Amino acid sequence: QDPTAWDVDDQFMFGPALLVAPVLEHVVRERAVYLPAGPRWTDAWTGGHMQGGTAVTIDAPIERIPLFLRDGVLLPIAQPQI
Repeated sequence: QDPTAWDVDDQFMFGPALLVAPVLEHVVRERAVYLPAGPRWTDAWTGGHMQGGTAVTIDAPIERIPLFLRDGVLLPIAQPQI
């Protein structure tokens, strides 16, 4: 439903609730990610919350792919945030 999201060609939805933003260059350790408008997004690794409809710059160390969860979805790989 977000027209801006259709123009982003280097990240993708994995099902309805996971946004994956792979790093596509060898030495890059951060990247810009567009979070589609509407939902609130949670960084799966840090637990940080961000509002959709914005572009953010995210740390992307080699050991973890940037991954975002839509509207409070939980994954078994993430520690529950207290």
